Amino acid sequence: MTSPLIQAKDLWFSYNHDNVLEAITFEIAPNDFVAMIGPNGGGKTTLLKLLLGLLVPTRGCVSILGQPPRQVSERIGYVPQHAAVNPHFPVSVLDVVLTGCLMPGIKWPRTTPIQRQRGLEALAYLGVADLADRRVGDLSGGQRQRVFIARALVGDPQILFLDEPTAGIDAEGQNELYCLLEELNSDGITIVMVSHDMLAISTHVKSVACVNRQLHYHPHPELTHEMMEMMYHHPPGQACPVELLAHGVPHRVLRRHRE
Repeated sequence: MTSPLIQAKDLWFSYNHDNVLEAITFEIAPNDFVAMIGPNGGGKTTLLKLLLGLLVPTRGCVSILGQPPRQVSERIGYVPQHAAVNPHFPVSVLDVVLTGCLMPGIKWPRTTPIQRQRGLEALAYLGVADLADRRVGDLSGGQRQRVFIARALVGDPQILFLDEPTAGIDAEGQNELYCLLEELNSDGITIVMVSHDMLAISTHVKSVACVNRQLHYHPHPELTHEMMEMMYHHPPGQACPVELLAHGVPHRVLRRHRE
């Protein structure tokens, strides 16, 4: 059997002694495409940061490729929801992509011709090579997100983590981006994506991790009404955005379970 690429064992995390995540144990196989869904405040982004090694668990452990996340950081690509690039700063698209070549502790070294070539190849792979010399602040939301994905890919990662990658992108751009991620996955990159887009789950991803303090992992993109009610139960008067979206998706996505 293939060894898991990502493992979490009895994972807990708290802010100021308030548990955000509790008793999370799961495995992600190589070449999976996982959508991580759940209500706002349910712990999705926190879990993503634990998998990246950006946060240290209160209890339990995370391993990537059998090692602590920070020890294999060069095998991991990350696209945050709000990338740390000032759109008004006069920096070119290629320069932004090349920041993906930075090593820990090095702020802005002189790039090599080989690195620049890798940056251009990453942009070409994402279909935006013609933007290399453009100022990043002049790009559309969809173009900019492709640039940030190119930055994550320039180091040739084995795993790609994305936090709400379609935020601020129009419907056409969202569909193009999901198709791009599906293509990356078909090329062998394991993808873990935080998302509120229930329709994308049915058409692009391979499995679903429902996160609401605890985690339920489903090795398929089909969600039943029972699963949604279990995961997104909320006190009266507190509407869950994901649950509200769920009621509007096609029947084939939220298929009522029958014995």
